[in-house]
Amino acid sequence: MADTGQLDLFEDSRDVMLNNAVLKAFATYDTDAVALAIAALCDDFYQHHDLPAHQQLLEQLTDFRRNIQPNNLQTHHQQLTQTLLPLARQLFGSTQATVWARPLWAALAQTAAALDYDNRYPEIHAAALWLAADTPDKARSAIEKIPSWHRIPAPWPG
Repeated sequence: MADTGQLDLFEDSRDVMLNNAVLKAFATYDTDAVALAIAALCDDFYQHHDLPAHQQLLEQLTDFRRNIQPNNLQTHHQQLTQTLLPLARQLFGSTQATVWARPLWAALAQTAAALDYDNRYPEIHAAALWLAADTPDKARSAIEKIPSWHRIPAPWPG
């Protein structure tokens, strides 16, 4: 019976190793590496409990990174807040998901830098997006570029 325990330990270790390879690939935002890591996990552990979330996050990340333009910032913002972040929290935990999403917020902020402040959509102004990316100096600069910024009530908490 002891051999069976060792075999289970080996299988569990391989499962963890392959799953960690997927998470490591996600950390680099390299969607090709993520796809390969998911395929390796699927080959050996096709019923792994995280596979559906891995595949969804890969699809959503690939889609998100395509064609971020000022005219579709609202859509990308919703995708990040309503799909990518919940999936990332499920896989990485809340704190690590927040850290993982910072470059995605920064990509939105860079795109939003070309837009004027719009009271109807304060969440897609560069300042709010830089704050989400944990880049307060860039957020401050974005705020200061808003004409009469000091008279506009802050739409975001903080």
